[in-house]
Amino acid sequence: MREILTVKDRIALWLILISVLLMLLDYTKILSPLRFGVESFFILPFKTAIFKLSDKMMIFPRLVMQYPEISQMSGQVLDLKTTNNELEFENGLLKIENTELRKQLGSSLPSSYQFIPAQVLGYYSDILEVRSGEREGVKVGMPVIHGLSLVGKVTQVSEYRASVAVSSNSQISVAGATSRGAKGVVVGQSGGNIVFDKVLQKDPLFLDDQIFTTGEGGYPPNLLIGKIAHISSSDEAVYKKAKVEPYLNVQREKTVFIIAEY
Repeated sequence: MREILTVKDRIALWLILISVLLMLLDYTKILSPLRFGVESFFILPFKTAIFKLSDKMMIFPRLVMQYPEISQMSGQVLDLKTTNNELEFENGLLKIENTELRKQLGSSLPSSYQFIPAQVLGYYSDILEVRSGEREGVKVGMPVIHGLSLVGKVTQVSEYRASVAVSSNSQISVAGATSRGAKGVVVGQSGGNIVFDKVLQKDPLFLDDQIFTTGEGGYPPNLLIGKIAHISSSDEAVYKKAKVEPYLNVQREKTVFIIAEY
């Protein structure tokens, strides 16, 4: 009949039994006279191994018991990291805003102008979404600029945000004039085009002529809109018109300025 236990198994079993017996004898103080030798070679190694094993086995229930506390601490650490990242982001935006504001205040516009800085959140379909709203005093119809250039006007406002229709938006119609005295209306068209329309045939109009706001229709005067890029004219027509190339690429701007008073 084949043996169930091998020699190694029997030796291991005997060692375990002897170790348990020694621990019982140690607990009952029977081994006190022989404590030094027995304790050094048998009791301490066995107890150490048992303690390490039991300590490892106790980690799991401790983790289970302390899971809510550990989870809360982990959440707090993540919250702190998130808050720190948000603060760094806000600080970066404020630095950009302050730099742009200094530039804006240093422009040649009258000192009576009051600006509301607005961080750009996005651009879509000729609409600029900005991070300033009713809380900052933004109202529908307020003109929006960057430097000396016209961006557009506010068309919608919520508590924290506003929508700005830019010059290429079909909602925009601005009275404009060139430095040569030609007057007309700057209107947005589909496809992002801007046209200087309703210009009398007799008024001089040349390529690269700059177009400025006249100060009518709720826009301050002398804001730069763009320059003449192409002229369409017919002897039979009462008016002529021209395609306008804007100086400002609103899609690249990080901050614009809403004019609260002028």
